[in-house]
Amino acid sequence: MTQVSLFISNFKALLHKKIVKTIGYLALMVFVILFVANCLNYIYTDAEDSFNQWSRILWHNYYSYKDNIDCLYIGSSHIYEDIDPYILDELNGKNNFDFATPGQRLNASYYILKEIDKKHDLEHVYLELYYDLSTRRGDFSSRDSMIDNWRNIDEMKFSLNKLRYIFDVYEPEYYLDTFFPFIRYKSMLFDNEYVDRQVRIKRSEDYRKYRYRITDDAGNTIIEFTDKGYDYTTEKLTDGDLLYQYELKIKEQPITPDAEKYLRKILEYCRENNIAITLFSSPVYELHLLATDDYDAYIDKINSIAWEYDVEYYDFNICREEYMDIQSVDNFKDVQHLNTEGATVFTDVFWKVMSQPYEESSRYFYASYADKRQSMEPCIYGIYRTDPERTDRETDTAAYRVASNRPQDMEYRILLTPAGEDTEMYQDFSPNTYFSVPDSEHGICTIVAKVTGQSDKVQTLEINY
Repeated sequence: MTQVSLFISNFKALLHKKIVKTIGYLALMVFVILFVANCLNYIYTDAEDSFNQWSRILWHNYYSYKDNIDCLYIGSSHIYEDIDPYILDELNGKNNFDFATPGQRLNASYYILKEIDKKHDLEHVYLELYYDLSTRRGDFSSRDSMIDNWRNIDEMKFSLNKLRYIFDVYEPEYYLDTFFPFIRYKSMLFDNEYVDRQVRIKRSEDYRKYRYRITDDAGNTIIEFTDKGYDYTTEKLTDGDLLYQYELKIKEQPITPDAEKYLRKILEYCRENNIAITLFSSPVYELHLLATDDYDAYIDKINSIAWEYDVEYYDFNICREEYMDIQSVDNFKDVQHLNTEGATVFTDVFWKVMSQPYEESSRYFYASYADKRQSMEPCIYGIYRTDPERTDRETDTAAYRVASNRPQDMEYRILLTPAGEDTEMYQDFSPNTYFSVPDSEHGICTIVAKVTGQSDKVQTLEINY
């Protein structure tokens, strides 16, 4: 009996020892795998991409932020370019933080909101709704959407929320790319020049200290990523840049099912957790809106969802000019984003609207974009690429349209100067707004516009195409 007990005791000891040894081996294997993966991530992940840099610095600054975040601003680059949290700190006496990432779809906004709410006592959330990300780019299973979500997932600390984010956004075939980012760069495996550049950047003091700043030859700051999620930039849009590459038709589907699903999830999350939320859209340059078919369909759809949840929606693209005169190239970095000069103007107006009851602040806005266009003086804002079928030349063409807010009230002379060639008049003054050129042709397009019957009111733009 004693021998049996001794045998059982020895067996248990051996079994325990074997289990401990196995667990030790597994732990060592996991450590080695993670160590190697981190080394490969360091070598291969792209530090030259300013979007990757932005997300890395933003998440670092957020996790390092010690004060409570009272007012959170989430969305795409229209937050970090357009909303200055330092101005808001002075205006509302709260701690304001921009948490926007490039191409941030509403599924990302949902999980970012949950991540921040775990650590902070949020008083108010302001959700920016850039329509292009819920219409033309509103398929959340697209490759572009996956890349933009990786920029968040790569920098988030491990948590159940992060795992839910991964399993919600990605199909199993993308799990390896998601958990091991270096796999996405397998095409660079033997590119020594690429590896040298990455290692050189990552060894730099700015990279190690989470700084990103670009200066001109005189040492003046052009771009700087700040510590509350704001991108300081003095870049300015020029007349030559007034070409938009898309014509967006949203009338039939003003918001995709993916976008609507996550917008509702965000609104429900805020309601369940007693967090005040306001929806808004930042102003874009008028050219962008004129390249959009029936923008009012988008406004109406968002308003219908906002009313359903009893929250407010403000679209600053239909803000009255007497309250916000912002449609000047000097205020914009490009046709989609404000620069620091424009952000200063917008942030001030933004808070004037947000700090008033809806009944009072609604006077700042037109009833619709159509109403706004009808009230504006006739004007042209550039050109945009349109449906290739709208052409009177060969099939291999690029077709463009003059972006006019009152096309029925104006006439247009169109002159083309292809690179290295003489100027040619495409059309003399005519109500026609369409023109086409060979797809490979580049040069300068000169648009001379006048109000019909008023030859003294002429506007001229020279645009690179």
